[in-house]
Amino acid sequence: MGDDVKMTKVFIDGKEGTTGLRIYDRLSQRADLSMLTLPERERKNPALRKELLNKMIAQYESDYRDVLLKSPRLYALGQQHKHLKEMQHYSGLVHAPAFFPVVADYFNGMLTILSVFREQLAEGYGVNDIRELYRARYTGPMVRYCEAMDEHGYLASGKLKDLDGMDITVSGNEERITLLARFDNLGKGASGAAIQLMNILIGSDPYAGLTLGK
Repeated sequence: MGDDVKMTKVFIDGKEGTTGLRIYDRLSQRADLSMLTLPERERKNPALRKELLNKMIAQYESDYRDVLLKSPRLYALGQQHKHLKEMQHYSGLVHAPAFFPVVADYFNGMLTILSVFREQLAEGYGVNDIRELYRARYTGPMVRYCEAMDEHGYLASGKLKDLDGMDITVSGNEERITLLARFDNLGKGASGAAIQLMNILIGSDPYAGLTLGK
């Protein structure tokens, strides 16, 4: 590489957690970045960090895992999930939505579902108004509105695994509107998002190093 090429130094503090699982491998392929890391033995209590940040994945990968892990499991039953406040804030809803996340027996991929009732919308607005808003706003390449994104009436949460894009759509009917988003929680939702923000910070192509899919 010539001396005229400016390289940005990036320090990676370990490879654990939802974001860290893939971010090092992705950034190490970039010709415009210089990776800085510390040996694991010099990081603070790496065994404990791994246990705290990656406990759920370790449970699923264990040879002696609980038989109940074979079926999808609902969690955050008390409606106190950490993302509820930001959902309410960015959506502009007066009341926080009901949110029932599910963890299942596969490594990556996510489908989020939010239900909105017509009574929650301003008078005169309906499902088609939301569709028109989505069409105009989410044109890609990262977040893409789809008129329909089901597979013969079913939605597979793992369809965008290993990709950094997101598909969204509006389903339901005039009375009960369903907002759907499908993405890879380790890509678009974590390491991919971190890389995009880093690209913006260093003045690079926002999508450099990302695999967006169609």
